[in-house]
Amino acid sequence: MLQVDGINFIERISFDNFNEATRLKSTIEIQKRYFGKCDQMCADAIYATNENRTYCIKNNIATRFVQKGKDGKEAEQKKQMRSLLAKVRSTVLEGSFGNEKNHCMMNLKTSTYDHNQ
Repeated sequence: MLQVDGINFIERISFDNFNEATRLKSTIEIQKRYFGKCDQMCADAIYATNENRTYCIKNNIATRFVQKGKDGKEAEQKKQMRSLLAKVRSTVLEGSFGNEKNHCMMNLKTSTYDHNQ
C-alpha cells in the first residue's frame, strides 16, 4: 500500500505469501511516476533491510528507519521522534486499512453476508 496525502493506492495485491519489504523500490517508483520526486518515506521496521537502506541513501530519500550502531548524544531525542512518527504512521496508514475493509464489507463473515443487499 502506498499512501500519499492520506490517499491510499494498492501497489500489489495477492493472496499468496510474499515479503512486502522487497516491494519498497517498486512502490517508490510508482510514487515518483505519479507524484514526482520522493524525498521521504516511512514504513514498518521490516522494510529496513540493507538493500532498502542503500537504495534510499542513493536516491536521497529520508527514512525513519532505526539507525544501525550507536546513536550518540541525541539518542533519547531521536528515539522519541521515531516513536512519535511511528505512532502517526500507524494511526493514519493502519487505520485506513480498517476503514477500507469496512467500506468493502470485508469485515463480515461470508456465512452471514447477504449478497442481495
